[in-house]
Amino acid sequence: MGESPIENGQNGRKVEFINFFEEIMNITQKTPHLLITPNIPKRKGTDFTQEEMASLFQQLTEHLREVFWIASTDWQEIIYISPGYVEIWGRSCDSLYARPLDWLDSVVDADREQVIAAMSAISSGDTSDIAFPEYRIHRPDGSERWIKAHTFTLCDVTGNIRWIAGVAEDITERKQAETGQRESNDFVKALADHIPALLGHWTPELRYTFASKEYTKLLGRSEAEMQGIRIQDLVGDELFRIREPYIRSALRGEPQSFEGTLPKPDGNVLHVLAQYIPHKVDGQVQGVFGLVTDITSIKHDQEQLRVSDAALKAVSQGVVIRGADQFILSANDAFASITGYSTTEIIGRDYCLLVGPLTDPHQAERIRMSFEYGTEFSGDILHYRKDGSAFWNELTISPVHDEQGQLTHFVGITRDITKRKHAEESLRIAAVAFESQEGMMVTDANSVILQVNRALTEITGYMAEEIIGQTPRLFKSGRHNTAFYAAMWDSIKRTGGWHGEIWDRRKNGEIYPKWLAITAVKSEDGAVTHYVGAHTDISTRKAEEDVIKNMAFYDPLTQLPNRHLLNDRLSQAMAASKRSACYGALMLLDLDNFKPLNDTHGHIAGDQLLIKAAERLNKCVREMDTVARFGGDEFIVMLNGLGTDKAESTSQAGIIAEKIRAALSEPYLLTIRHNEKADATVEHHCSASVGVTLFFNYEASYSEILKKADMAMYQAKKAGRNLIRFHDSNI
Repeated sequence: MGESPIENGQNGRKVEFINFFEEIMNITQKTPHLLITPNIPKRKGTDFTQEEMASLFQQLTEHLREVFWIASTDWQEIIYISPGYVEIWGRSCDSLYARPLDWLDSVVDADREQVIAAMSAISSGDTSDIAFPEYRIHRPDGSERWIKAHTFTLCDVTGNIRWIAGVAEDITERKQAETGQRESNDFVKALADHIPALLGHWTPELRYTFASKEYTKLLGRSEAEMQGIRIQDLVGDELFRIREPYIRSALRGEPQSFEGTLPKPDGNVLHVLAQYIPHKVDGQVQGVFGLVTDITSIKHDQEQLRVSDAALKAVSQGVVIRGADQFILSANDAFASITGYSTTEIIGRDYCLLVGPLTDPHQAERIRMSFEYGTEFSGDILHYRKDGSAFWNELTISPVHDEQGQLTHFVGITRDITKRKHAEESLRIAAVAFESQEGMMVTDANSVILQVNRALTEITGYMAEEIIGQTPRLFKSGRHNTAFYAAMWDSIKRTGGWHGEIWDRRKNGEIYPKWLAITAVKSEDGAVTHYVGAHTDISTRKAEEDVIKNMAFYDPLTQLPNRHLLNDRLSQAMAASKRSACYGALMLLDLDNFKPLNDTHGHIAGDQLLIKAAERLNKCVREMDTVARFGGDEFIVMLNGLGTDKAESTSQAGIIAEKIRAALSEPYLLTIRHNEKADATVEHHCSASVGVTLFFNYEASYSEILKKADMAMYQAKKAGRNLIRFHDSNI
């Protein structure tokens, strides 16, 4: 790489260095911007030659602990290396002169690449100071040193780089100190991160130095954001105002401890135990340790305990705590109230103090086994109060275990259910009564059906699930108007109930009569809560009544009204005539040629003819009129409300009479049955003689009216039959 300007031997190196220094001086005098420019001021009476200045500079560098060096720009030649190289690298300067890159081989492999990169950057022509990265070297004795180097370039008068110079210092002790401090800090930090409390350190100026991970997390700041921050900027002025007196006391060397709150960035508030501990070095306070313990859960547990204690006193159920030694440890006021014992009489006693003569021994044994084996118990048992009175106790016993699973206590919950037991008994009796032969229905205050019994489902034809949730309108027949239901509900509201006959509809559409009794159920304050309805199907009874009524008032053969019903309806017609001033008419008719039919074909044929005649008569009159069988082959037709004019009424009656006469004159087809022969159909001709009379108001009695009609009919027969005659008062 060319001959070095510094020859071997001390004197030779000195001469060559002086010559080299003089060259530098000549350059630097013309280039004042160079980084190395010897500035040795001239003192009065003192002049230095360049040789003297070079000698002084060499002596200076040889007494430095650092290494001063000058090299060619391509790093292939060492111009000068100070003796500090021997002390730091552990190698001779001569070896470096001989092999200029020998020092690079000593660089630790992990650092060599970045060192070479810095050398290349300098060789590329950068004229600014270049700070080498801190790097490590291996000494021949195997030890390792940390090196910190600064380099600079030396230029000629034209500004071209001529040499590279630099200073390298041994920073091993500093690195070791930093490592020790870092390890110490890491140890303290790891310790702080793993203690239950939050730990932070503050300078006397109340600036942050370090804190545990949870501390910074709690305050919502990163480690970088925390560095050097003032405590008041971190916690806010309001909280700082509260805490400052404690911190100042700690800075005076007085440890502080107090409870308080600490807001979190998310808005939640922690309950904390805060401690400020002076950090002393040689008796002098160097800062404050802040130790913050989260006691939120403890405070929560304390509050829960307070609330639980208040709740225990407030609950209506009796609560008793029994130790594993079988004796009662505590009881609440409700337990004392239920049992009649005071709390002082209860504590220390066994739970058997409530057992009495009628206590179920099986249940008592179950309780004993629960205590013996640490199991749960739940059930009803008859117990006795202090005064000897019995009460039903709904009892629950639960074992309590510690964290190790050891049984420590039993908790008993007692509830006096005597009233409920009596109510259940009453309900059982009511349930039996509810499932009676009568249909029963229970609705709420809005008439929504809540419950029905089996009898009601049988009456209505609906299943229970089809009825529940509906209203009684489900059964409405349509036979009753709104006035009927208004009167019903008026009675219920005034008297609390209603009963009467009503027509309803079954699921199959059949309309049937029933007897309904509705009772309103009211609460203690008088408000209606439910309605109970008792439904009795009276269709059978009504049918029987109809049969009796039919037998009394209707002809069993033709089902036409008989004389009794005719008499009643004629009386009603006469009363109606009086109110309306309208005429009515009564016709008495006799079937002609009826007797020969009976004589020839028997009474069965005669009965058929009478039935058919009755049917024809009903078709000839209005719904308001009455057709009745008077007896034998005689019928009566009563016409109502003909008109107010007698002549007009006579005409109307005549028209209807003619209609009847013509209808009865039509041939009859009758079925004749024979015992030994097939049935035969015969055609029979029959006519009718009709007598008509008018009536108005009560001008004549029933018998008089009937007598007039009979006289008119006689005239029709006498005149040749199949005729109509009106009563003539002159006859």
